[in-house]
Amino acid sequence: MAIKQFQSGEKIHSTGDSLKEYELVLKGSVALSIGRGVSVELLPGTIIGPLDAKNGKYIKDYTARGDVMLYGYSVGEGETVEFIIEQNEKIAPQIASAFVKNLNSLKESIAFLAEYAFRKKEDIENRKAEYKELCAQLKKRPKVFPELKIIPDPPDISIEGWKVAFIESMVENDEHLKKQFFSIGPSVCTGIVMTVLSFAKDMIDSVREIDGYITELEEMSRDFINAYDALDTEQKNLEHAKELDRAMTRGAMPDLSKASESIVAYAGLDREKREEFFALYNEYLNVPDRSDSSDDMRKLRRKLTQWYYKIYEGVFLHSLEEEKLPIEINMFLYTGFFDPKIAGEDNTTILFNYVVDYDPDPKEQVFTIYEWLLRIYERKNDPSRNEFDMDYQADLRERKQNGEITEQMYEKFLKDPLEMVRFEMKNLFELGNRMTFGRPSVFFPFFDSVNVQMPLDKIYMTADRIREELKNLRDLDFQCFFREDIYQNEKKGIPQMVVHNEYLPYFILMPNCGSRSTLWQEIEGKKRSTHSRMLMPIFNVEELSDAIIQVCGEFRWEMCKTEQGVHWNDLSEPSLTAEYSDYLQYFRKNQALNPEQREKVKKVLQKCSNNYKRVFVSDYLTYLKYESKGALRLNKVAREILFSYCPFGSKGREVVGQNPQYQPLINRMNNKQGQKARPISNIKQKLENKGEAFPEELERELGFYRM
Repeated sequence: MAIKQFQSGEKIHSTGDSLKEYELVLKGSVALSIGRGVSVELLPGTIIGPLDAKNGKYIKDYTARGDVMLYGYSVGEGETVEFIIEQNEKIAPQIASAFVKNLNSLKESIAFLAEYAFRKKEDIENRKAEYKELCAQLKKRPKVFPELKIIPDPPDISIEGWKVAFIESMVENDEHLKKQFFSIGPSVCTGIVMTVLSFAKDMIDSVREIDGYITELEEMSRDFINAYDALDTEQKNLEHAKELDRAMTRGAMPDLSKASESIVAYAGLDREKREEFFALYNEYLNVPDRSDSSDDMRKLRRKLTQWYYKIYEGVFLHSLEEEKLPIEINMFLYTGFFDPKIAGEDNTTILFNYVVDYDPDPKEQVFTIYEWLLRIYERKNDPSRNEFDMDYQADLRERKQNGEITEQMYEKFLKDPLEMVRFEMKNLFELGNRMTFGRPSVFFPFFDSVNVQMPLDKIYMTADRIREELKNLRDLDFQCFFREDIYQNEKKGIPQMVVHNEYLPYFILMPNCGSRSTLWQEIEGKKRSTHSRMLMPIFNVEELSDAIIQVCGEFRWEMCKTEQGVHWNDLSEPSLTAEYSDYLQYFRKNQALNPEQREKVKKVLQKCSNNYKRVFVSDYLTYLKYESKGALRLNKVAREILFSYCPFGSKGREVVGQNPQYQPLINRMNNKQGQKARPISNIKQKLENKGEAFPEELERELGFYRM
């Protein structure tokens, strides 16, 4: 026997726990859960356990309501209810009174459950009547639900009238009974408690019966309710879309106050999942500081992030069935907008205008994430590689080898566009969204004003802005996106020869306000003559010119590694990565560097965690941003490697050509370009002498050597 204390909300006993003690409630009250969110408040003086004694296990959950103090009596050692009351003679009237009041609460709870069961059946009957009308409105064939042909009535669990009158009379005269009746002695109190317990056991049996009925009703109607809810949601979405269209036709900003509900409903989440999500979301809404980086906030953000991608997938799949999407759906798909409450009214208006005015890139180079996922679904592009550098097919093979999928599933998934989209979402979208956000510890995918660090109009990325900056880079590093291809023309007597074709990168805009752009993959699959994939926040707080240079520097490095294969850092096969790796590995012994330059290289390596790629990207930024304008900031070794593999275009060479540091590099490049162009010029001369047309492919190649 001992005193036990519990804090408010703490679970005292769970259903199925072994009963080892009877417990007298000395302080506070205990909530006895009887199901469906209904509980009975057990007052001070209640003895916990007698109702559960028959099976030796607790039949329901017991939870502390307020700070609770209990005193335990071991079961099986003669410590019965009668013994406990006799041991506590002074408070015996309080014990009897508490049991009577508890019984009254139980009676009222049972009446509530009975009403709940009746309303549940009535709701299903009403929906059955409305279902065919909904189908007719939406021009859909009604499904048949034979399990609902006959819906049973709720069980009759009414309590005998004399019991009801007895209980209510006892409660009404509680003070009088405590003074004039319960105070006669412990035996009277024991008699009252045992009478109450016998009534309560019958009532608990009724609770089980009504709970079983409700559970059966929910199971038999689940498919129908989901089908009805889906139609009801579709009907409401249509009405909502019409309202928005009417508002937009008038040139007015539509009411988006219920956007979050529309988006979640559009995603097709059932009622239970919607309630589960909004419970978490409302918790986030009520946080005083949404930018808080505490552990609790990080956990909440992670949970909501998981929901975000479930909702996004549902919305994406639903969008495939619609020709015209509601404006809030487009705002969510393109920008991550979800709710004006967290986006802010001003930001909501700006996002609305951006999405209304948005046109897909006619050159098919810059895509929103939604447009990109559509390309994967339509098989215009293969899914991207995952974080382990495995493509879609390789990932499926590994899953098959691990026993996650069967051979039949493997063959099916190879051609299944929906599985391809899910793969792209799980890898490129989920990982890329977090990466481009730039602050992983506080990442939150729903558009939130706390993450807006600059005016949206200054950081909104468009295809024209990106292409303009990319053109500036290509004017400087003109060879960046050219790849070697093989050309031959037997009719004109031209054997196989190397030509260069340009493959500009795809830019995929992640729906966030972020600070980091990144290269996702340098080629598609294993074919080198394909477009690279670069990720960028749709609201990019980073200087765009710097972002483009940085991501193209990453591309330069990774493309060289791909072309060189295992020899990427082997100096016996000279390449950009091999020479740069050798330079950084042996800079201390390099006689071309003075002590001050060596110290500078050392500090840069430390800053970049000894990562050669990061050092190269940093130098590449300096090379294009400053050296191209004649402001020399690199050492001689880095400059020579960069100019050898990333030479400036003709305009850039004019700027730096007068500098003695660059003159020999430019002369060497001109000689090399002239040697490579000479065989093509000879072919051109021969064909012109014969009066034959010169192939356009070779004309472009001559242009490449003049750039």
